[in-house]
Amino acid sequence: MNKWKLVLAGLTVSAFVLSGCGTGNNDDNAKEPKPENADASTEITGNTSDTNENSSEENKDSTVNTDSTDNADSSTDKPTKEDGATETSKTEDKGEPVRILEQPFKFKVNGKEKEETAFLKKSDNQPFSLYVLPEFELTAEEPNKDVLFLTEQDEVYMRIEHFPTEVNWDEIEANVKTQLNAISETVTSIDASQYSLDHAVVYEAVNGDDIVTSVLFQDEKNQSRITIFTKKDHDYRDAFIQMGKTIMKN
Repeated sequence: MNKWKLVLAGLTVSAFVLSGCGTGNNDDNAKEPKPENADASTEITGNTSDTNENSSEENKDSTVNTDSTDNADSSTDKPTKEDGATETSKTEDKGEPVRILEQPFKFKVNGKEKEETAFLKKSDNQPFSLYVLPEFELTAEEPNKDVLFLTEQDEVYMRIEHFPTEVNWDEIEANVKTQLNAISETVTSIDASQYSLDHAVVYEAVNGDDIVTSVLFQDEKNQSRITIFTKKDHDYRDAFIQMGKTIMKN
């Protein structure tokens, strides 16, 4: 509305300037004496020509002023449009991330590379979602704990614990070591880069054929702990970890 008010005001000013110029010309002509001879007529004609030229110049000035007013209005409008675009961008930035329903997955089972399509699953027990391979199922185990298990062999599984924003990683890491020490006196620190992990800590304990692996994801979007229970002849550690690193809080 402010824009149109400014445009109308500019047009109104232009109209007043134009009408003012026209009135001035009429008054000058009214004051001129009637020609009595050819010479007088010539002089009057010359004056009238000068007056018209002046009037034309004034009209040009009025046109320039009108254009300047319109340009000023346009420049005034531009910041408003830019602000609107910025607000839209901010709204999109603040919006929740949209996750596609499925995505291709590369992983290893017993050291052999495989590729399958994983599907997005949302926990009914904790505020997170992740991508799950077809041969696995996600279910609630107890409050604040979910289990992702191999359908054909449910003793091969991964426990998922999702943490709130404020978390003491030193305490959780100490707790992990204590639990793994109950499985084996030897707890090994694994290089997280071998699973292509960033912002993660990996520990492992082995007892006979049983392998227990704990991974702490310390990322803003993924603050969770997964505990993987596998066996030497059913080594699904890489598959579990690749699924685990897609955990994202809702």
